[in-house]
Amino acid sequence: MNIPVIVIYLASALIIPAAAYFIMKARPKPYFVGCGTFFVFALVLESAINAAMGMLFPKALENIWFYAVYGGLMAGVFEEVGRFIAFSTLLKKDLDNDRTALSYGAGHGGMEAFMVLTSVVLNIFIASTVTGEEYREAIDMYMSIGFSDALIAVVERLFAVAVHISLSVVVFFGAKKKKPAFLFLAIALHAVFDGAVVLINNFFGIIWAEVATAIMAAMLACFCYTLWKGAHERADIR
Repeated sequence: MNIPVIVIYLASALIIPAAAYFIMKARPKPYFVGCGTFFVFALVLESAINAAMGMLFPKALENIWFYAVYGGLMAGVFEEVGRFIAFSTLLKKDLDNDRTALSYGAGHGGMEAFMVLTSVVLNIFIASTVTGEEYREAIDMYMSIGFSDALIAVVERLFAVAVHISLSVVVFFGAKKKKPAFLFLAIALHAVFDGAVVLINNFFGIIWAEVATAIMAAMLACFCYTLWKGAHERADIR
């Protein structure tokens, strides 16, 4: 078992959510609402539907094009609808402060980073104890994770947090201005982002997938900064 790799994953799982909190100067309430919303809508509800799909239509999910489109849409619908519901209910009284969007996004993305990175560590421990040829592929995959793989995973999570903060800004203004079109835009952006990364990773490899992730994350951040700045400029004019 590669102890340095495990340390990198565990340390990053703790540092990334904390860093997101402090860098975004997050407010506690929306930050933890973001954490909880991701857990409920992504890890519970979306995972349940995905598990059912896996049992009912296993062959369909083996098709990379279907998997990319389906996976992207599922993530987009569940996570963005979850954001919209959170902003419209639990955080309704916090919509007057635009930093709520950044705080929520830091929590949502931070929780995802924590769960993704710690799940890899858990799977490494499981792979180190499980035996049997039927599990050989999974065992070999997790036991072969190296230092460079860990660093790539950490960088990927950083980009993912940036994406979640950006998408939170889009949905936040949709809830604040009562414009559902912003929600549908966020769903589309999320679906395209996730689907594109899956396809690029499959056809060109993990390095190109990370390059594409960085480019798309930067483009999305620029778009959301423009949206944020425009909203504040209009408020100043009024």
